Amino acid sequence: MAKPPSHNDDEISSALAKAGGVIAVASKMLGISRKALDERVRRSPALIDVRDTQRETLLDIAEANLANKIRGGNLRAIIFFLTTQGKGRGYTTRTEVTGADGQALSGAADIATLPKTARDSLQAALEAAEAAAGNDS
Repeated sequence: MAKPPSHNDDEISSALAKAGGVIAVASKMLGISRKALDERVRRSPALIDVRDTQRETLLDIAEANLANKIRGGNLRAIIFFLTTQGKGRGYTTRTEVTGADGQALSGAADIATLPKTARDSLQAALEAAEAAAGNDS
């Protein structure tokens, strides 16, 4: 079996820079697997720094482009920004769950249809709540 190509840190740094810190893209440039490159980067503080710096640069570029779209009146960009960054001013997406025709939900849930692990978790939570209630009195 052929040994995979060996690359020095400078070659890896260069590939990471060209790939914007995206491991999958850089690994293709280098002709090695994504997993091999990821493991190599994780073992090197210098390579981690290159990867992270490139990712931060991409974020800066994306934010600048988003700001330009907002300034240009792009409605999708405006809505995206308000729903992700404007929550403190009341710009949120609210989902209401109701029954038929907007009526209140009714009926009890049939826990028998839940997987065993979920039923066991609910049982444990119920027992803990009952124990806590017994301790409070």
